[in-house]
Amino acid sequence: MTDKTGIAASPRFRAYSDELRQLFGELSAVFYDCQRTFAAIIDVNPEGPAAGSAAQLEHEHLQHDPPYPSRAPSLVPMTSYFYLSTAAEHMGGLGALYAAEEVAYPPPLLIRAVVEHAARVVWLLDNEIDVRDRLARAYLEELFSRVEYKKTIGRLAGKQSDEYKQAGEALKGLRKEAEDAFGEKVVDEAGVHRIRGASMPGLEDCVALLISKLMADAPIPDARGVYDRVSNLCHPTSYTHAERWKVVDHEGKQRLASNVGATDHDRPARLAMAAFCEAVKHLVSYNGWEHTQRDALMDRLPPSS
Repeated sequence: MTDKTGIAASPRFRAYSDELRQLFGELSAVFYDCQRTFAAIIDVNPEGPAAGSAAQLEHEHLQHDPPYPSRAPSLVPMTSYFYLSTAAEHMGGLGALYAAEEVAYPPPLLIRAVVEHAARVVWLLDNEIDVRDRLARAYLEELFSRVEYKKTIGRLAGKQSDEYKQAGEALKGLRKEAEDAFGEKVVDEAGVHRIRGASMPGLEDCVALLISKLMADAPIPDARGVYDRVSNLCHPTSYTHAERWKVVDHEGKQRLASNVGATDHDRPARLAMAAFCEAVKHLVSYNGWEHTQRDALMDRLPPSS
């Protein structure tokens, strides 16, 4: 058989049941809603944080309480916006994949990216930390990024290149800026960036913190297992492939057929939606914005199962 492009279509991937096609349409609609809701929230708040919000009070503190660097007030807003806007675009990408029924393997890659970016936003906008601890987290993000850039450019251009030397100087400058802002060394004896006694959690631990929050009513032994599962669907991991296929008899011959059902699509999708909405919730709360749009989106989410 062929699809509408005339290209041979494998029934293992293309012969989805009417039930699955309906689910794909529903998931696509919610993914698109997530993307559009984030854009709408940003658009209706062009003036930035509301008066009296945590974001506005912290911005004023960082502007009028030297010796914070001049760019300190923008670190938290820009980092949270960059990460959440990236997650929103990935949600739109998931909407497109499910609308096109290109869902055999691609979705977990975007789902993982959504959860990772959302987890960083929730960690940064934690409402139980003060302005200096939040700024410290923003600097830890910056330091991590500079280290990654230095490593990457060293591999691409070589450690003798001008680009690598410039990356090293930029990292030194950022460390000096952070030390001046907090009045302490930012690299501990083990070579780990640490500010105000805290270091930046790895992505696995950061995602686990978010998942533990989302699954508070139904905890599992180790929340990192959820991240492991999504990650293993993104990498060459044989057990995930073996689980997705089954042997069936077809016209007297044995063949492989898809073993992926509605739950296999629904659960990862709801993970991405819940993580994204939790990050949006933190952004709206931090900025003191009206939350009607966020609440309407929450009402659109599929119920937990």
